[in-house]
Amino acid sequence: VVDALANGGRFAASDVAAKTGSSIEEAKRALRDLAALLGEEAGLEVSSDGELVYKLPQDVPGKLASRSNAAAARATWESVKPGLYTALRISFGAALIVSIAVVYSAIFFLSTSSSSDDRRDDRRGGGGMGFGGGFGGGMYWGPSPFDVFYYRPYYSYGRNYDSPQEMGFLEAVYSYVFGDGDPNVDLDDRSIKAAATVIREAGGAVTAEQLAPYLAPSDSAVSFDTSVVDESFVLPVVTRLNGVPEVTDEGDIVYVFDELQVSAAMADLEEGQDEEARMRARMEEGLQEAYLEEREVEFSAADDGKLFFAGALGVVNFLGAAYLGIQLTSVPSGAVLPGFLGIVQAIYPLLLLYAISFNAAPAWRNFSMKAENEKIAERNTARRQAAFALQAGLSGGPGSGEGNKKLKGKIRAAKALGSGEVKRIRSDDVAYSTSDQFAEEAKTKMLESDLDDFDKRLNG
Repeated sequence: VVDALANGGRFAASDVAAKTGSSIEEAKRALRDLAALLGEEAGLEVSSDGELVYKLPQDVPGKLASRSNAAAARATWESVKPGLYTALRISFGAALIVSIAVVYSAIFFLSTSSSSDDRRDDRRGGGGMGFGGGFGGGMYWGPSPFDVFYYRPYYSYGRNYDSPQEMGFLEAVYSYVFGDGDPNVDLDDRSIKAAATVIREAGGAVTAEQLAPYLAPSDSAVSFDTSVVDESFVLPVVTRLNGVPEVTDEGDIVYVFDELQVSAAMADLEEGQDEEARMRARMEEGLQEAYLEEREVEFSAADDGKLFFAGALGVVNFLGAAYLGIQLTSVPSGAVLPGFLGIVQAIYPLLLLYAISFNAAPAWRNFSMKAENEKIAERNTARRQAAFALQAGLSGGPGSGEGNKKLKGKIRAAKALGSGEVKRIRSDDVAYSTSDQFAEEAKTKMLESDLDDFDKRLNG
């Protein structure tokens, strides 16, 4: 909400709900909390009809940060989060390189030790398997293999999904295993915002058929050829935007959203600006298309070459871990290896678990991703079909059938129950404002009344 209202202005609760996809009640609470935190920099207006309008200053996040420690901490976290997340991705990729280095170094030292022991056994005519102190910390490892990797953060993470255009190899390793997040993380908000736009344009009352292209109907949820319609998919919008189901004389259900038909943000727009703002809002919510489309989940945003290299290194690490386990089984039971090999012996279960998980996670993710994309395609198809059926029913085109008359009748009934154009609360409609002289006069009168009451009790 704070980000959506960052530039300030005049807002009713319905404006915030339509702009953010939050519920009407959540929008009311958010505006009350913002006004309380901003203090005298925010204002409250009451129209002659009793509608509440909140005036917010420009740079709301900055004003909040200067007044609230929690808001300042949030702003700091938002600024450092991209860098921290990038560092996490890089460190996960580096962990693969470290694991491979540790595993194959241990294999080399164990193999070297075994060969040395065999030669000593040949010279001495036998003997046990020995692990001398040559495996201690005095080994020379040479320059760090990570010196060739240089990265800088370029991601912008937040509520909205951002697909990175380019990434380094270490980040590609993370992307190969875990992917790049849910591309539809904001789907609910997009859906509610789109529905709010449709409702306002329709005059405040709509049918399920009008909302279906922007929600999640099942394949058979909307039918224009029968009076039996499953409209349960409308409930989230009705609940969050304070809609009221109304039954028409013909027995159809129409959803009325009176609270959504009040706006302070649209009050000062000229006719041309109003249309421009409406088109911009439709483009932001994906309404330039006739339906809301979910994005398919990608396996990874990294390029194919880096993904292949990451997968190949994962296999190399797993094979090495498996072979290291075979070598470690030759160590006598209860024997503890010295130095570096002792550390490897102790953490070997973690190395093996990492190697297995590294290869199993993307395999499982690829399997589940295909199933999820099939569901996404089904929902997109349902919305697309609902949009086609709506357009065909209104225009009488192919496939409209008898549902054409029925649908038009439902929409006419909805328009009759709606409030029509959005009611705009302009500055001259305000009966009271905390920022005008009326507020000061009210405070003065209240103070005078309190003083008179005190004098009466003092003299009485």
